Amino acid sequence: IDKTFITDNFSDPSGNLFKNMDRSNLEWLGSNVSDYQDIFELKSGDSTAAWPRFVNLFDVINNSSDAIFKEAIEEVFDVDRYLKVLAVDVATSNWDSYLDNGRNFYLYENPISLKFQWIPWDYNFALGGEFSDDFFNPFDPVPIDDPSACSTILNGSAPYPATDSIFIETINLDNSCCNNDWDQGCQELYDELALGPVDPATCATILSGSCPYPATDSIFIQVIEIDEICCTTDWGQNCQNLYNDIQIGNGPGEFEHFDINQQSSEKVLIARLLAVPEFKERYYKYWCDLLDDNLNAERLQQIIKANSDLIRDAIYDDPNYIFTTELFEEDILLGNSTIPGLGEYIHLRIPELGEKLSNLINCSNLVSTLEMGDITLNEFMASNDSLSGISDPSGAFDDWIELYNNTNTVIDLSSAYLTDDISSPKKWAFPPNTNISAGDYLIIWADDQEGEEGLHANFKLSKDGEFLMLTDFNTVLDSFSFGPQSTNISSSRFPNGTGDFTTNPTTFNGENIGTSATANHSDEAIFPIKIFPKPTVDYVKVEFNAPPSKGTVIQIFDCVGQSLIQKEVNSIQQIVNLEKLTAGIYFLTIDDKAGKRLSSQRIVVVEN
Repeated sequence: IDKTFITDNFSDPSGNLFKNMDRSNLEWLGSNVSDYQDIFELKSGDSTAAWPRFVNLFDVINNSSDAIFKEAIEEVFDVDRYLKVLAVDVATSNWDSYLDNGRNFYLYENPISLKFQWIPWDYNFALGGEFSDDFFNPFDPVPIDDPSACSTILNGSAPYPATDSIFIETINLDNSCCNNDWDQGCQELYDELALGPVDPATCATILSGSCPYPATDSIFIQVIEIDEICCTTDWGQNCQNLYNDIQIGNGPGEFEHFDINQQSSEKVLIARLLAVPEFKERYYKYWCDLLDDNLNAERLQQIIKANSDLIRDAIYDDPNYIFTTELFEEDILLGNSTIPGLGEYIHLRIPELGEKLSNLINCSNLVSTLEMGDITLNEFMASNDSLSGISDPSGAFDDWIELYNNTNTVIDLSSAYLTDDISSPKKWAFPPNTNISAGDYLIIWADDQEGEEGLHANFKLSKDGEFLMLTDFNTVLDSFSFGPQSTNISSSRFPNGTGDFTTNPTTFNGENIGTSATANHSDEAIFPIKIFPKPTVDYVKVEFNAPPSKGTVIQIFDCVGQSLIQKEVNSIQQIVNLEKLTAGIYFLTIDDKAGKRLSSQRIVVVEN
């Protein structure tokens, strides 16, 4: 996560980027900036202005009263971004994160919104990763016969003589501290050994009484050996969970079972966010989306298989591969006594999460009350410059999309999504509390500049033509494909809100009027084909007006972006069997050999 990453992922890279360097609960350390600089590092930005605002974030998190916390935190922090990160961390058991260890994240203060945005990183212990780094050392340490011959002694990187007893103990526990370089890990191991064994009776958690067990408790002793915080700081929920796991016999190969409900988290940010009913509701709704759309066993198993197949030959042929090929195969499927395999993790975790979520929220109630056509994609401009006279609030002349509410009631778009990619139907989510009044219009700037004033999607429109789709939960409200567009000429529905797209006079944020010519908007304009019958029962025939190039592929997607059928085109007329599909709305796409999208069309399958 560096300046290049910020440039690639944020519309304005001039903001302040902070890296979490050590464990932190994001607790209040006082107003002195220096108290935070041992835990966080300013990687880019103006330090004079950045640090006071960073400390202010901690002030808001910790010291805002319950009455004003919701408004105060939303002014300085991108709440929804973090709620989504939290859901993913819990789902993937990513214990080496803020969720548990209080680390491995960045905070970027977006200069446009002036809000801090959470950037997670380092997920190598997620998805059932072992609790100990020892697993990742493929070789058992061997006794060092002659410490004076160690490379770290000969090159001077070890700051101790070869006769130092703690140095000898260190290199025998970690051979790399003899054979390679004396790095920070070696020094930390040396310092830990130098302190000698911890006397459980001197633990702060024992002396303060926060630990409910005596210092002689054998399980307590195991807990503090695994996590020193349970001795030195406070006996929180994570310490109790670890104690319980050891007590019930969770051993190697097990993984941390984080609960979806994190309201009792010892992490102050998590606890305070989920204490706000509206934030908690959003968090649970993101869980419904996650389990329905992303954390899907069939989908993930396909990804695991595709990627393992991709690297398997290289793994087997690599003479320097430090693990065994048997371990490689175990890690993909069932795992072993040390670590659960990816397949087994998914097999166990997803049903567990589904059961837990059902006790917190009824996802089946989160179905759209809207029908196709209630909200329409009413007008758009895929190539906009200053001559159009239409600019966003910042003065930029960006592509735009206009929505229209065809109903006589206010519609909340908080659960709606907009996309230009069928395989990613939830590409851009409308912000919470986005409403469109009855018979009114709403403008979305398609400029890939989220965070600016107004509604800004995370994609741009293509002047050469592409696909647009509006969904609410998993209900398709509107979709269409358009062909090549002219600069500063919009395409709009006429009659307003219901008709076909034509090149009417531009009526930005207003009722579409008049017809000048038929717009180049249809699927056939992108790539001339015919699809029939419409609707269909068990098949569609795709008819090309010219022989398609070799490697052209037809795919059928469902409304959540999963590819259900894939078929290479081998004739000018291609029949696609749909017998296995249930009644519903699907999307048929045609891609060339290079993966370029040539056409997208909606198809409706009905009951026989």
